[in-house]
Amino acid sequence: MSSIIKIILFLLYLLTISFDIKYLKSIKRSEKIILLSLNLFVLSFMVMRYLYTDIPMPLDFFINHVSPWIHKWAHSEN
Repeated sequence: MSSIIKIILFLLYLLTISFDIKYLKSIKRSEKIILLSLNLFVLSFMVMRYLYTDIPMPLDFFINHVSPWIHKWAHSEN
């Protein structure tokens, strides 16, 4: 994906967050925390993708570290 498209998507995301500001004033504190944490999570992924940083994924850890161990354990002669 080109950098221009990433920047456009980022700006659109910021626009949608700006629309949520009115909504944030009328919801409970716990809901605000959840909404803000989700937005931070999404923003961090967007920044990581823009900077071409690898995003850590649990499935990668399972495939690279746990799966070979289970394979050795399951196919052992003992």
